[in-house]
Amino acid sequence: MFQLPAPLRQKLFVMYMGSPAVSFDPHEEEPGSEKPFRKQYTHTVYLTYKRPGITITQGFTTASLLDTKVEFADFLNQPVKVELQNLFNPNAPNKGAQKVNFTFKQDKMHARAFLDRSASGGINALIDAVVGHEGFVAGAEAGYDVQKAAITRYSAAIGYHTSSWNANIIGLQNLSVVAASYYQKVNSSVEAGAKATYALQGNNAVALEVATKYKLDPLSFAKVGQSCFHT
Repeated sequence: MFQLPAPLRQKLFVMYMGSPAVSFDPHEEEPGSEKPFRKQYTHTVYLTYKRPGITITQGFTTASLLDTKVEFADFLNQPVKVELQNLFNPNAPNKGAQKVNFTFKQDKMHARAFLDRSASGGINALIDAVVGHEGFVAGAEAGYDVQKAAITRYSAAIGYHTSSWNANIIGLQNLSVVAASYYQKVNSSVEAGAKATYALQGNNAVALEVATKYKLDPLSFAKVGQSCFHT
């Protein structure tokens, strides 16, 4: 532990994070387990330097991975946030990964774009956007594989929200599954909701869910839910 120079004391931050992981090991077997495995832990130290409009973070992990991230807020004096990330493994310098993220946010619109180059060299793009006006909300998402020059995923949603109730319709899994949901705050003690999901392809399965919440007192409440599935 040492004291940083005065100009850096309020701009430099250090964070430590440890996360457990489990990997298969045929030479070790956990008592009472059918599959041999070995418990491992990944430890990461992040060093972050902040200045107005820019944040630089460098991560060091016990998996020999260097995680460098640069964030620009209000890029070019516009409501656009840009994030650049580089994952580098000194033991495999040709298998690095890079990410570029763009976020555009205004009162009635929120849009994001993600460009990801994986360690295998594949490049994928993901774009999503949400617009809203006077309670109405609409959004869409699309994924694109640059190597294949093909759209890999897409979905869309529309809804209407108020302070006491909201309703939504969502098209998932390339619009092959449609889900409709409704929620209402009946009064200060009772809330209720329902959701129906229908598969447009395959077995045309239908799933129904209903639930309610009752507030017993300021510190406790009870929930009841029921779901059914039909093909």
